[in-house]
Amino acid sequence: MKGLIRQRGDGWELRVYLGADPVTRKQRYATRTVRAGKREAQRGSSRHHRPGDRRRT
Repeated sequence: MKGLIRQRGDGWELRVYLGADPVTRKQRYATRTVRAGKREAQRGSSRHHRPGDRRRT
C-alpha cells in the first residue's frame, strides 16, 4: 500500500490510500497522528495500515 509520512507540528501524520469508495467514487484515506520520532512513526505506519484495513477516517 502506498503511504505518506509528514511532519505535523510536534508529531507525524501517517496517511494511506485505501482506494475509491464504490458508491460515491471518492478517494478514501486512513490517517493517524503519531506523537513520537520519525523512526517510530515509520514503524507505526507498517503496524497501523495493514492490507485489508478499510476503516474510514
